[in-house]
Amino acid sequence: MSFNSKKTATLSVVAAALLATCWGAQAAAGNTAVITVTASVVSNTCTLDTPSATVALGRLSLNQFTSVDSESSAKPFKLTLSKCGAGATGVKVSATGTEDATDNDLFKNTGAAKGFGIKIMGGDKLTKQLSKSSGLGEYPITKPTGTTDLNLNASVVQTEAAVTAGDVTSSINLEVTYD
Repeated sequence: MSFNSKKTATLSVVAAALLATCWGAQAAAGNTAVITVTASVVSNTCTLDTPSATVALGRLSLNQFTSVDSESSAKPFKLTLSKCGAGATGVKVSATGTEDATDNDLFKNTGAAKGFGIKIMGGDKLTKQLSKSSGLGEYPITKPTGTTDLNLNASVVQTEAAVTAGDVTSSINLEVTYD
């Protein structure tokens, strides 16, 4: 039996045309979708002058971590917001990131060291702990410059009785909302 490539090509074109016709008829039969797009245009946003920061806590001795909740010295760092709109009175900071498995007020260490979490403090006089479930309260915006500094501290906290040496790393995303 011989195979005719011309017939195959013709059959393929006819099949594709029939398929397109059937799909078009089905689309014309009333399968529609409604998409609603909403937005809120505000004048009180700010520019984050420091879109990312690395807080280097340096070399920490395993011996300084003697029990659960032992904590390294806190390292201060600052994020600055500027060019805040005239309507802005303050900003609130919340965070996303993976929580520590032992203490959900800390952020998970993804480095090789074991038994540690990351603690971020901020707010008024650096007394408020930042976690996924708790923001930092409001930072006022200085008038007339339209700026504010988000003063923060980072530290390493022992979360388990048994710890091992290694690098400590965590990525924490901050979300800033405006009043």
